[in-house]
Amino acid sequence: MMTLQARLTLVFALLTTLTAGLAAYSVGRLAKRQLLEGVDFRLDSQLEEIEGKLKQAGMPEDAAAIDKAIREHTLSSAAFFYFSIHHDHKGILFQSNNLEGMILPDLTHGFGKLTFDMPRLGVIRIGEYYLDSLHLQIAISLRHMAVLDEQYSQMTLAVVPVSFVLSLLIGAVLSRRLLRPLRVMQQTASRFSSKNLDERIPDPSGNDELAKLARVLNQSFEQLSHAFKQTRQFTEDTSHELKTPLSLIRLHAERVQNDEALPLHLREEMDELMESILHLNQVVEKLLFLARSDAKLLSIKREQTDTVAFVADFVEDADLLAASKGLRFEVECNEKGSALIDTKWIKQVLYNLLSNALKWSPRQGGISLESRHKNGHWSLRIKDEGPGVPPQELEVITRRFSRASTPGPAGAEQVGFGLGLAICKSLLELHDGTLSCHNRRDSRGFEVEFQIPANSA
Repeated sequence: MMTLQARLTLVFALLTTLTAGLAAYSVGRLAKRQLLEGVDFRLDSQLEEIEGKLKQAGMPEDAAAIDKAIREHTLSSAAFFYFSIHHDHKGILFQSNNLEGMILPDLTHGFGKLTFDMPRLGVIRIGEYYLDSLHLQIAISLRHMAVLDEQYSQMTLAVVPVSFVLSLLIGAVLSRRLLRPLRVMQQTASRFSSKNLDERIPDPSGNDELAKLARVLNQSFEQLSHAFKQTRQFTEDTSHELKTPLSLIRLHAERVQNDEALPLHLREEMDELMESILHLNQVVEKLLFLARSDAKLLSIKREQTDTVAFVADFVEDADLLAASKGLRFEVECNEKGSALIDTKWIKQVLYNLLSNALKWSPRQGGISLESRHKNGHWSLRIKDEGPGVPPQELEVITRRFSRASTPGPAGAEQVGFGLGLAICKSLLELHDGTLSCHNRRDSRGFEVEFQIPANSA
């Protein structure tokens, strides 16, 4: 699809070329008309001279007298003009020698001036005039006009393509300059994100449409920035405010749970209460973590790390966790290489991804890991054999508190992806990395992959 700049350039070039072509055509028509008017003026001048000589001879009507009166004049003008005189009843009385016996078209029923293309003579302009009972025909060759017309046509055909090329170049320069404010807006909007809330379009001068659009966008950026900051502050403040009450609730619940006098039927209720308190406490901790990450308060100490040893260390724990859930864990590939990472945070990423895989894998199912180095990046992928995620919801599962509908035993079941993937994405971005999620193509299941810039072996 053509860009806006390309479309504007092409439209400008086409309009400019069309205008140049129409101007050349109009100029050519006007020049041709003026040349014909000049030719007609010369014909009229010859009429006056011939008429004067015939009047001096008494307006004779016999061929000999007419020849004697105008022969000398026709001979001196033979390089440019052709002459013929005929009578209504006596026929042709005189013809100039340069006609060589050819008869000019009779305009008796259409006096005036007309253009004809005649054999041997070529294109000529004929004027016919009444002199009493005589009809005087004067013709002039239009060869010079034909030559000029051909030269002008050739020049026009040469100028139009050149005009198109030049207008393309000029249009490209003009459109680039005119669209520069739009490019600035586009670049600014692309940089604006939750990580860069202070980005603004440079204050435009003037009050045209582009300046007004820039101001509207800056107002929108300001409102979004304010909303983001309020949300962050609310998340952080709420998490802090919840942390102390939750700790107190947990302490009191543990005290009640450990009371030997607690009836058995209430003990089960207390167990469920403790699980809910622990889950809520984990959510608060994750919210605080994300708030610190958004505020760039996390301490990142990146060191060159051997990925083979790093993955092998993680695999030991992953084997035990998978076995405790009745699942298989295997390493399909662990290529040699190194990466500049903070091992503490990347290990947390791996545990979060493993936790999701353990949660949704069927019993006796398998989880696999691939660690590769390619194109200057360290790529690590974890695959499970769970139900997967509907394709239309793959893009949202890394967002905070996102939910996806996953098929369950009794139809569609709402499954929350919570904050785990959002935390993984945030940590990987601090390492200039990316996180991507897909349904497996080789079998049933789900796979998550991250990539971090690395130094391959």
